[in-house]
Amino acid sequence: MITRRVKNSTSNPLAVETLQRHAWNYSWWPCTTGQITAGSYMIGSESIICPSGGSSNISTIGTVVVPCTGFNQIESYVSGEGRFTFRVPSSSLFRAAFNSSAWFSLVTDGGAWSVATEINTYIRPRGRYNQAPIVTMLPIIRLHRFPTYNIKINVADNDFDRYTCIWLNTSQECAGVCRYALALPVTTFLNEASCVLRFRPVTIGYYALALTVLDFENDTSTPPLSHVPIQFTLNVWDSKITCSLPPLYIGDVPADQCIFLVSGQLITMVLRIQIQCPNATLTSIIGLYPAGFTQSAAYTDPYNRTTNAFNVYYTGNLNKVGQNLFCFAGVDSIDNQGDATCLCLSVQIAQDSLNSLYVSNATRFPMGLVSKYQSN
Repeated sequence: MITRRVKNSTSNPLAVETLQRHAWNYSWWPCTTGQITAGSYMIGSESIICPSGGSSNISTIGTVVVPCTGFNQIESYVSGEGRFTFRVPSSSLFRAAFNSSAWFSLVTDGGAWSVATEINTYIRPRGRYNQAPIVTMLPIIRLHRFPTYNIKINVADNDFDRYTCIWLNTSQECAGVCRYALALPVTTFLNEASCVLRFRPVTIGYYALALTVLDFENDTSTPPLSHVPIQFTLNVWDSKITCSLPPLYIGDVPADQCIFLVSGQLITMVLRIQIQCPNATLTSIIGLYPAGFTQSAAYTDPYNRTTNAFNVYYTGNLNKVGQNLFCFAGVDSIDNQGDATCLCLSVQIAQDSLNSLYVSNATRFPMGLVSKYQSN
């Protein structure tokens, strides 16, 4: 995922902040909990380039090297998140891409990869620059062969704009995993408005999918304000074990809720996952973690032996103003994976234009847990 926002609207040229998340094969960039805590172990290589230069005449906007923020040795991935700032004039419009090779062995197509985003710095009618959406997907989603799954694309928009999800189909955006090149099950369907992918796998192995999220000025406008790419993998497997009930999230914080905090504030949560299949145990947690996030090892709930708990800690800082998504799922000992659960951690600063609830001359904004149904 590569997204962006104008961080300093008074500078000339503008200061544009890019937020990126990448996941790699663990054997390429092995990472440890100690290295995550230290924050100095970097993963990834190469740069985000501007193939045509567009209206800015920029050739490179930054590197894809980011601090390691999470890993899972059982699922063999390591992930990281980072931010960098570059400068462009106002009203710039151009594409930036990260491309290389190669995908691991996939059921359909693969080979080279490419991830492209659009940098657009025009001023909106209300006098502010657009903040592109943030998209978060688990690095790997494990699926049984044959059942039909509804996979949610997790999106947060700090401007609360309307957004849609679409397939990618140009080589610069998706290289070897564009939709036109993939032989997917005929029942595969992407609901663009709700950002939910219906998928019924029939072949064992790994699939890689490439989508982009578009946001819009209002409910009727058609030209998108931004293009935010997301690519993720599905691991389809088969088993003779008949129980397919997935691990279930039953934590204290309801799924999809927003927790508001200020810079420098530390929050602690206890998250619980219940194993539903008899004689199965929790073996791992697949997660995608924002920078500044740490968690304890999982432990058995003393009051319910089918439930495992783990503590998570997050500290907000000035670089994280706005919404930060933390998504995770449990995997049991017979390879069932639970649905992804996402929590929104929104760092707020009064009278900061990057504040997701900013209003000119605002003196109050929410703190603590806020329901996703709250409207005032």
